[in-house]
Amino acid sequence: MLFVCNGGGYVDCDADNDGDRSLNCGGTDCDDNDPNVFPDSQEICGDDKDNNCDGQIDEGCFEQGGYCVRHQIGTACQTDMDCGGICLQGYKAGAVCADDLDCPPYNGLDRGYCRFAAKSCDSSPAAIPVPLPTTTPSHEPSSRPIGAPSAVPSHFPTSSPAPNPVPSSKPSSQPTELPTPKPSAAPSPGVPSSVPSSAPTRVTYVPGDLTGGYRADLGLTLSRGLQGRRLTLGGSRVTLANGSRSTQTFHTKADGAGVIAKANGNGWYYVSNSEVGSSGGGVGAIEFNAAGEVVGYRRILTGTSRNCGGGRTYWGTWVTCEENGGSGRLYEVDPNTGYTQQIRAVDVGGNWESFAYDDQDPDVPARFYITEDWSYGALVRYTPAPAAFLTGNSYDILNTAGGTYEFLVLHANGTYSWSPSRSVGETSAETYYPNAEGIDIFNRQMFFTSKATKTLVQVDLAGNTYSITSTLSGQFNMEPDQLGRILESAGGNNDVLYFCEDGGSDSDIHGRDASGKYFTIVEGTDYSTETTGLTFSPDGMFLYVAFQGPSSIFAFWREDGLPFSGMIAGTKYH
Repeated sequence: MLFVCNGGGYVDCDADNDGDRSLNCGGTDCDDNDPNVFPDSQEICGDDKDNNCDGQIDEGCFEQGGYCVRHQIGTACQTDMDCGGICLQGYKAGAVCADDLDCPPYNGLDRGYCRFAAKSCDSSPAAIPVPLPTTTPSHEPSSRPIGAPSAVPSHFPTSSPAPNPVPSSKPSSQPTELPTPKPSAAPSPGVPSSVPSSAPTRVTYVPGDLTGGYRADLGLTLSRGLQGRRLTLGGSRVTLANGSRSTQTFHTKADGAGVIAKANGNGWYYVSNSEVGSSGGGVGAIEFNAAGEVVGYRRILTGTSRNCGGGRTYWGTWVTCEENGGSGRLYEVDPNTGYTQQIRAVDVGGNWESFAYDDQDPDVPARFYITEDWSYGALVRYTPAPAAFLTGNSYDILNTAGGTYEFLVLHANGTYSWSPSRSVGETSAETYYPNAEGIDIFNRQMFFTSKATKTLVQVDLAGNTYSITSTLSGQFNMEPDQLGRILESAGGNNDVLYFCEDGGSDSDIHGRDASGKYFTIVEGTDYSTETTGLTFSPDGMFLYVAFQGPSSIFAFWREDGLPFSGMIAGTKYH
């Protein structure tokens, strides 16, 4: 908490502990008594407040109805589930429905739609297509028994623990976001039958060519040769490939995400944060089979608040960060087993943002790095105790006592050091990198962003130098040499850098190449909300993104059946 002297007394400069100084302390927080009101905050639909201090109330909310994406005619509804209606254009015509997903496909092509007759949601402008598979696929059960260590949450069966050994050697230095291109047969993802059964020799994907790519059913404009579908809607159950629906409704305010491969090799999980506050946040996991079909969804962490960013571990778990004022913590979740734990990667409560690791340090098996979204939030380097790597259980790496905490200190001469003093690190952060956010590490080059100064910081972990360059208004306006350094550092077949724009109302997916050429890959034509949670499937065949307002996750794939060749930068403003 920051205080300043004021005529012999003291004024609390951050009364609501949201990380932004009050106006009377020279800051920009337009309501220092409300932790949900500060610059760059997300609008909370329907609260009649200027949450992001831009002079507008509830901008970016669909019409006036909060998160009702297609049925937002009146002001009484906050989600589709608030609206009752009559199901049209489906096999159950005339049946009572709560949203479009209650109406089965019509003519085997389009999902029916729900015409609302209750409260003030009274129309539905378009049907939402849900393609039917051309053959009956074999599906994994969405509620299979899950084994986990003893600390498993109560909603997971407690069968015998699944093995989770520490890898016998360090994994490849290739970034975990980077798919391994393999021009083999295209999967059978349970998506429109226009996806070929085998990869053609002709490349048809042209990123950035949006001509004629508008999809009214998605509200998006796609690059030529790209297809997509919506997988989720916040507050609604998730439709599975076999036609059933998940038991749990999908979480709201989807934010940072990652993909974790299944331990049995038969698919993967899209692990998604929920940025809801007041203990309403957490993490949910969409389960996919090896063909890319959705076969399950469940919440794997609940009771946490404002889960914003995070990052993967090299042993295949997800670390989620609470960006929750001075009380946020970090949690490790394993979608393969259901195991969750609060971890020791930070030693105090904070406004934690993102997480990354470096497993190429010659002195230790691995180190971990965490950013904090405060004006004085020092970047943390956490080194686990040596014993943490020797137990044979990877869950112990981030939760064994005796680890050390150091803080990044940048010097005016272009060098840097690590200090055990938090206050020294905070002074450096306030001077050089206030409000640090997205972070990624590629081959011992660490990149992270400063939201307050709109800069990209590159730290050479193999040496002792750093550089800071302006991002102007975000990555979409990055200098070409910045993108070149990221692409060069990552190595591999990285012809395109995929990223979402900063945390404003730009609902797009962008790309840039090392020469500096930029283009929009997916345009959020009908949306005005943050895009986040951008990641690839492990085989590179699918690209996923979250639209935070409606909490909709979209999947995209190439019509030519080839994998995406490129990488994703996690250096995003949230």
